[in-house]
Amino acid sequence: MRKWQILLGALALAGVAVALLARGHLNRDIIQLKNGRIIPVNRVWESGADLFYENDKEIHFVSLADIQSIEKQSLSIWLRTAGDQITSFADRSVNTLNTMAQRSLGLTRPPSGVHWFLIGALAFPIGLVPTVRWVRRRSTKKKPVRPAAPAREPGTEMPNRADVVRFFLGLYRQQLGFGPDAPTDFIQLPSAPAGTNPIYDLRVKNGGEWIRRRMTLGPLGEDSGSKSKCYYVIFDQHLVVKIPPKPIIDFEDYVASIKKERHIVDRLSPKECIVPGVSVILSRIHHLPSQPNSPPDLLEEKYIAWLRKAPAYQDYLKINGTFVFFMDLSRYYFLSHIIDSLHDLADPIRSEINSTADLIRYPAKFKERYGEQNESVGFEIRDLYHQCEAEVRQLLKNAGKSAAVTPYRTQVWFLNFLEKKDIGEPDSTLSGQIAGEVASVFERWFEKYREAVEAYLAAIRSFTARLCLEQNRQIISGIVANLLDLLAWLSEKKVAMRDLKPDNLLVAGDPQNYPAFLRSASDYSLGFIDVETAVNLCAAEGARIKQPLLGGTPYYATPSHLFPNSTLQACFSDPAWVLHFQDWHAVLVMVFNAATGGLLFDRTAKLFSDIKNRVSEAMHQRAPLEPLMEEVSRRFWRSAATEFRAKAKAHETALRSVEVDLPKSVKALFVQVLQRDIASISESVRQLIDGQKHFSSREGREQLQKSSHQRVCRILKALRIKMQLDPSAPEALQATERFLNHLAVLKALMERKSQIISVLEGMKAPRLNAHELLLLMFNSVLKAMCREEWYAFAEDSPGPLLPPDDELSLATTI
Repeated sequence: MRKWQILLGALALAGVAVALLARGHLNRDIIQLKNGRIIPVNRVWESGADLFYENDKEIHFVSLADIQSIEKQSLSIWLRTAGDQITSFADRSVNTLNTMAQRSLGLTRPPSGVHWFLIGALAFPIGLVPTVRWVRRRSTKKKPVRPAAPAREPGTEMPNRADVVRFFLGLYRQQLGFGPDAPTDFIQLPSAPAGTNPIYDLRVKNGGEWIRRRMTLGPLGEDSGSKSKCYYVIFDQHLVVKIPPKPIIDFEDYVASIKKERHIVDRLSPKECIVPGVSVILSRIHHLPSQPNSPPDLLEEKYIAWLRKAPAYQDYLKINGTFVFFMDLSRYYFLSHIIDSLHDLADPIRSEINSTADLIRYPAKFKERYGEQNESVGFEIRDLYHQCEAEVRQLLKNAGKSAAVTPYRTQVWFLNFLEKKDIGEPDSTLSGQIAGEVASVFERWFEKYREAVEAYLAAIRSFTARLCLEQNRQIISGIVANLLDLLAWLSEKKVAMRDLKPDNLLVAGDPQNYPAFLRSASDYSLGFIDVETAVNLCAAEGARIKQPLLGGTPYYATPSHLFPNSTLQACFSDPAWVLHFQDWHAVLVMVFNAATGGLLFDRTAKLFSDIKNRVSEAMHQRAPLEPLMEEVSRRFWRSAATEFRAKAKAHETALRSVEVDLPKSVKALFVQVLQRDIASISESVRQLIDGQKHFSSREGREQLQKSSHQRVCRILKALRIKMQLDPSAPEALQATERFLNHLAVLKALMERKSQIISVLEGMKAPRLNAHELLLLMFNSVLKAMCREEWYAFAEDSPGPLLPPDDELSLATTI
């Protein structure tokens, strides 16, 4: 009887232990994969085509296409998981048992009692396997909580970020010399600062040991519609991975895609161009002999020839069954990274807050540093500090910790809360509860003084931005000068890139002298990363310009990026001019971005998606595209003009502080474009005068044609005085007023452009500030991209007399 009691008690204890263990796992979220694997998770969230999950404070992700369901863990599922673990353990035990048995049979004496004991101990879990498998067969399948994406066939869907990580994980395994059966895994590290590209920990298992390395991967640029998807990768060196919008399955098609861009590269030489190459990846896994000074093109041809003989290695250029493109950026820098670093205020703001800590107690010093307009803010921040300090001191006194925390520590907490709404690391002498109460004090008082805190941070941010601009003005001027030089080079070589943006431009300088070389525009140059969207504007005689890829990056593109050459020909008669001015538009956006750190047309860019959808639908229905071009251009450019005026005015001080020495090539380009604009405006003036009936005599029309802007304004002023004396002025006089107002605007614009030409030609080394550059460039872009009758501006209403010095109004007039 006693033996049965002991046995029942042991079983009861085992049951309690199992229940306690299961309680921690039941009702926990799990991901059930299609291959049968079950992953318990703490939390999940979607991003693109991937599902990220956190497990044991580590972040992993899987493709949505690989997921069967996401649900709560039940007892049956937990038993199945436990069964997998026991089965795995049993398999390992059997292997160990076989080894021991073989060794025992080789002995001259029978196995000892110890051997039999070990055999029995190892055999025990094996007996559980049939039972566990029986439970697993009995378990019922639950209805999936969320349907997963359909499984992907190789080459039928654009590879996503997880696929790119897996590719480099496989490359790492190959570099280590392990076979394809070696277990691999990767996780995204949670420690990357906000705004930076994620870092991944790659793992390859060799025996019982995981071998690790890290890589960085992030998207490169904005989605540009039909253009390829690009990723920025740091794996041994800096790379760009470009995934084509349509899968490439055949190797010869892949090679042809690489080589078709060579003619553009040759035309742009000696400007630096980064184009795809097979040797970028293959040189990491297979070395081909080459001469030390042999050109890269020769090595590339050797690898292509070798791949034809060893087609199995072509798989190292594929992701998800489709060929992808690889570019080596190890010798260069991204222009986007440089511009972002110039305007990244996080560290400067932190430094400013901490270096001026005494200002929170002395409003007079606050006013002296941040201006009279912020004097009241200084007093409010001082009051906030005293309120927080008094309550924290009382809290610590009640807890018996007042002696352990100095006033300096309280000040540090206050400054930390100003910067990041967190007191930071609490004092080691304080318990977690007291530290939480201290944080609550700051949180409560900061909420009461929320407006004052926001005003304080705005003053700090504005001051820091001005300080950074002052420190980096020379670098910014050099970047703008090189951007303009690049534009002039494209004009000279008759090439339109059509997707210029900081992410697509490289900075070529002496790596040993970086970033010092950025202080002199002549010590570095800008080049191109990928020329996929470029087009040669020099068509052979009688031939048409080749149709480039349609699409563009919204912040840097125009509606013309979405229409075929035939539509550009029908609407503008000169598609080459429009294609060239697509690059002008992108450069003027980058000039603004370099000088201010902001985007010039972020609101207008939101129209791009709808425009793209409408163009696609019209093409699908084979509808005429010219009326749609007129409609979307009118909508886009009116929005752009409004946004341009607002941004140029808001940032005028900063823009005027950036002065740029114009290279000779840029001076020549500007003069050429301005002269063409003047000729176009002169023709518009002639047509406007010939088409009106208010001044019908030949002499009157000739006088209007020759009249200056000032003379037209005097005539307009006299007409308006006459209309004021007669409130019931006939419609004819009102129409005359609209005509004269329109004519005055065109005359002012023509005279302004002539003045700029005189300035440029009259100076040996002309210099313009960024504000003047933007006004000049935007008006020329507007004239090239939007026909005058589409824009419909001044004649819509009488409006005020245009001041001759209203540069913003002139810049947004055609």
